[in-house]
Amino acid sequence: RIVRLADVLSEPLVNGRSLRPGEGGLPVLRMPALRAATVDFTQSKSSDRSGNGHAILVAEHGDVLVGRVNGSHSLVGEGALVDGPPTPTAIPDSMIRVRVRPGALDPRYLAHLWKSPVMRRQIEARARQGGAAIWRINQRDLADVLLPLPPVGEQRRIVGLLEDHLARIDATTIRTHSALDQADVLSRALTARAGRGALAGTARVPANLPRAAGVGDETLPGLPERWRWTRLHDVAEVSRGIAPPGTQEWNPSDTDVSCLRVANVQRGRLDLDDVRTIRLPPSQVEAARLR
Repeated sequence: RIVRLADVLSEPLVNGRSLRPGEGGLPVLRMPALRAATVDFTQSKSSDRSGNGHAILVAEHGDVLVGRVNGSHSLVGEGALVDGPPTPTAIPDSMIRVRVRPGALDPRYLAHLWKSPVMRRQIEARARQGGAAIWRINQRDLADVLLPLPPVGEQRRIVGLLEDHLARIDATTIRTHSALDQADVLSRALTARAGRGALAGTARVPANLPRAAGVGDETLPGLPERWRWTRLHDVAEVSRGIAPPGTQEWNPSDTDVSCLRVANVQRGRLDLDDVRTIRLPPSQVEAARLR
């Protein structure tokens, strides 16, 4: 059956509290803590308030926390389950605490369901953009979100199957990243050996590159016979890129030109999936063009 979130709450929805940053108080969660299905308590900051004040709202096991503000439409309303906090941690005013009736809705089921497309569509449809281009969702809109609600036993079976598959995916991801890291190390080592002729299996001769003033070459490895060290400027044209123009008056004669950023320069290749454009006078376009 389909129910509203309000129908399965054990307590009314409540916003966290605003705590000033400082030292000596409770840690306070940050928004990145809600990225996974369970709250990441390493994503917190210190505050200058102790845990004795009645105004502080502390995360407790079984709570589901929802981000009520975000600069990104796709991130507003993110939610995560509090699963055994390692230490008392405060909920900030940028989050809403959700407490459900365990006899009606398993909090773990809700946390996983919250990450699903059916929930994201509802949340994004209800979110509103306020000042400073910040997206917000309030308690009233959150309470009206619709949930598919199987029997509690079925919810727990779904959670068990889902978490088993997610654990397998996590393990595979770790192994894959480890293999990629090893491959990267081997690739760099092989490239370095090839670059100094170490794969040729021929006799080595000492490096004989003349020293340049103000350049620290350190000790260069020997190379195969008929190889030699040289400086980049002796075999290539080395030039600096252009500085993107700042805010300026629109000039209809300027031309849109693709412009690389540091993020586009990956190890051994250019990533051209996200290339931005700038406007340049025609006289500068040719000088800025890649060859």
